Amino acid sequence: MVLAVDLTQSIAIAGPDHKTEFEKSIDAVTKLLAQVRAGSRVTIIGVTHRSFAQPDILLSATIPTDAVISGSA
Repeated sequence: MVLAVDLTQSIAIAGPDHKTEFEKSIDAVTKLLAQVRAGSRVTIIGVTHRSFAQPDILLSATIPTDAVISGSA
């Protein structure tokens, strides 16, 4: 799974719900990460004005196949 998170200033403005687009993006990433299956590889990339020349890799990980999910039996 590859996720891209916009880190530019264009998403720093709050909308009518008083949440910024950045906050909404982080909420969405959090929800997606909670659903990642064991054995999956996850990379999160920060999108900035330098993304093509110097990409920001925020996270690169593999979920262990023996991962225990909180709240599971």
